[in-house]
Amino acid sequence: MKKNGGGPNPKKAQEGGEAEPSGKKKEYKYVRLSFRFEGELKSVRGKTKPEAEKKMRELKDKLNQGLKLKGGNVSVTDYILNYMLLYRDCPEVSKPAYDQEMRRFEKYVFPAIGSMRMNRASKDHLQKIVKNASGSSRSFMSKLVGSIKRVFSNACDDRIIPYDPSAKLRIPPSAKDGSRRALTTQERNHFLRVCQTHSAGLWIKSMLLCGLRPGEAAALTWADVDAERGGFLKIRQAVKADKTIGPPKTEAGMREVPIDGSMLHELAERKKSAASPFDRVFKGMHGQNLDGRSQWSDLWKSFQWAVDADMGARQTNNSYGNKVRLSVFPKDISIYNLRHSYGNIPARQRSSRSRHPGGYGPFKLQSDPGCLY
Repeated sequence: MKKNGGGPNPKKAQEGGEAEPSGKKKEYKYVRLSFRFEGELKSVRGKTKPEAEKKMRELKDKLNQGLKLKGGNVSVTDYILNYMLLYRDCPEVSKPAYDQEMRRFEKYVFPAIGSMRMNRASKDHLQKIVKNASGSSRSFMSKLVGSIKRVFSNACDDRIIPYDPSAKLRIPPSAKDGSRRALTTQERNHFLRVCQTHSAGLWIKSMLLCGLRPGEAAALTWADVDAERGGFLKIRQAVKADKTIGPPKTEAGMREVPIDGSMLHELAERKKSAASPFDRVFKGMHGQNLDGRSQWSDLWKSFQWAVDADMGARQTNNSYGNKVRLSVFPKDISIYNLRHSYGNIPARQRSSRSRHPGGYGPFKLQSDPGCLY
């Protein structure tokens, strides 16, 4: 008896149809259904009419919910870049704020999920991004979380994605506290000793003994120096990150602070010889205005080097015969620690002369057990 291995299908032949070779896939005649949604033609297809009708109902439900299916498939990078174009055009957003926001996306978000589709990003993906930045300060991580939330909340409002995966995003408890410490009494003495001989000494004192921010000190003019009636500094403006002059960081920054007695005489003498009342009080290493962080950073590094030497830093030769400085300057001290050290002076020594509603100025008090002031 012959086997029907690769011959014609006998059952098909008996029914009067054409013989079909065995092993050939059955060809479906797909059912296609179409409808219009907001003037746009939509279509689905299925192997059977019930299957096509089911797909059509599902598509209509999604469209009625307002989901933009094509928008959901856009990559995270493309969506954020488009979002940032609109963010940049907002009148309340400054260029430094825009640049900082973009840097946060470029450093943390794009490398992690930039190529992922918006509708694929989950809370776990976003929480992992925040966790990878856990070595940063709590303040920075708060800004990073805020940037991520703004993007995905906006995408949810626009119905690009069905829900907001960033809604319950949290800052890890391991985040560093970003508050700056005050100088110890010993460190303070080193700073004040170097101030007597360094060209930037008066500038440093304005932050250490008067509580000014670096940008406020850089924008100070001789018209803001009231050397009479005990001496006050009128803080009305500050140098911003984009090198423009604007109001201080906060509304409380508009204030008048008493000039410390150790710098009053020198300021009064310099004011007499000033060419114009609108000249800047503090200048850079080459006589230029301190119109940017890069310029006052150079001045700070020069002063920091001098303090390091006063603290006992020494030089030695390495294995190649090159001189190497063995620094002893504390690594956690920056120019921003100076005004926080001003908080170590008891309020009873400041508030009696301060012309600020808060008593002694807009800064956070820092405690130093070793401070004698």
